[in-house]
Amino acid sequence: MKGSVAVCGVVALASILFSTSALAQEKLAAESIVTRSQQVSHYAANDMKARVLMRLVSKEGKERIREMTMLRLDREDGGEQKYFLYFHQPGDVRDMTFMVWKHPRRDDERWLFIPAIKLVRRIAANDKRSSFVGSDFSYEDVSGREVEEDTHTLVREETREGRPVFVIRSAPKEEKSADFSYRLAWIDKETFVLWREEYYDKR
Repeated sequence: MKGSVAVCGVVALASILFSTSALAQEKLAAESIVTRSQQVSHYAANDMKARVLMRLVSKEGKERIREMTMLRLDREDGGEQKYFLYFHQPGDVRDMTFMVWKHPRRDDERWLFIPAIKLVRRIAANDKRSSFVGSDFSYEDVSGREVEEDTHTLVREETREGRPVFVIRSAPKEEKSADFSYRLAWIDKETFVLWREEYYDKR
């Protein structure tokens, strides 16, 4: 009997260790997918220029438009970056400029130029979760979060518009570090391009 108990104990321990190891590998795999996706999204070339249209729709269906030009300069692959956003419309934000210097191992630096009062305002690190030009996005959403700030889990794999994708759930490791409770990302299995992202609030 004692021998049987010992064997059962060893089997149970091995099972626990295997489950823990498998879970750790799954989280590592999910984190690797997110890291690869960020590389594809943010370091696709040495620089980038894009015309961006942001549609803000209220619960009542009222729509506001933010149109801007976004420039990006990569200082090194996977490292320092500079972002420059220039607003074209509407009138209340026309000529407003937002600049970000991204640093991989320390807080990003952010500045906002408000032309109406000719003011350059530095966005402090603890203000990174403030609303970005009156939208539901924060300054951090625009310049991006570090992969290490969240816990990533592979939820499932599915097909989207004929393409196989990973569905990744990312939750902040520190609850106070973000305004969302978690987000879901659909990432192409072959190209690692981000197809869609949904943010879920505390409720």
